[in-house]
Amino acid sequence: MKETSKFAACDFSYSHFKSARLAGVNLLGIANLRDLNPLDGALLLKAFSEKKLLLTLDFVVDVKNPNAQKASLSRLEWIAQLDKVKLAEGVIADYVEVPPLGKAEMPLRIETDLVGVFNQKDSQEVLGNLIKLVSGNEADETTFVLKMKPSFRVGKKNKLIKSPVYIKVKQKL
Repeated sequence: MKETSKFAACDFSYSHFKSARLAGVNLLGIANLRDLNPLDGALLLKAFSEKKLLLTLDFVVDVKNPNAQKASLSRLEWIAQLDKVKLAEGVIADYVEVPPLGKAEMPLRIETDLVGVFNQKDSQEVLGNLIKLVSGNEADETTFVLKMKPSFRVGKKNKLIKSPVYIKVKQKL
C-alpha cells in the first residue's frame, strides 16, 4: 500500500505531443489555421460539413517521484479540458510504476469528436486554441487541464481502491 499512496505525492507535468490529428490532418508544426495547406484545409472543411471532426491527441505526462520508495497505480481515470470545456474522458488500465526519486513518462491518448465540443463553445476559438496547445504557441487565457483520478490494488484479494480526489495537471498557454 505504501507505493500506491506515494503516487499521489508525485509531481505531474505536461511533457510533449507525439501526434495530433484532426480529421486525419496532422496538426504538429501548424502555428495557426492559416498555416494549413489547401488540401488539409479542404479535408477539414469536408469533415466539418459532415459533422465528423475526429480529434486524436497522443501526448506524454511526466511523472516525477520525490519519494524514497517507488510509486505506482493500477488504473487511472482522466478528464481532459480546454478552457473549461471537456474534450474527452477515459481510463488507462495499465499498471504504472515510478522508481524512487525517479521519473517516468505516462502516455495518454485523447480521442473525441470535436462537433460535440463546438456545441459548447465557438468552433473557430476551439480550433485556434487547440492548435496553440499542440504547437506550444503563447495564447491569452487558454488553459489545458488534465484531471486524473488514480486507483490502486491493495491486499491479498487485490481490491481496487479509487482515489476520492482528482490530481490536476494544468498547462497555461
